[in-house]
Amino acid sequence: MSRSRILFIAIVCLVILAIAYALKPGKTQNAATGQDAKPALTVTTVQPETKTWSDQIIATGTVQAWQESIIGPEIGGCV
Repeated sequence: MSRSRILFIAIVCLVILAIAYALKPGKTQNAATGQDAKPALTVTTVQPETKTWSDQIIATGTVQAWQESIIGPEIGGCV
């Protein structure tokens, strides 16, 4: 067999394996325990309610943001 023919066969085999892997159904169970996999993040819904926010926060010690959060309206060109 020529070298180009072996390379062609190897590429065809890799493509077939890649397609088979892509079409493989996802596993929803933990293989070790047989239990359903738990989602990494969950979402809960709540009913909206009106609350009064104070304009001041009184704190002692160092105050530092843990994660940045941008809160504001995006109506009529306001940012």
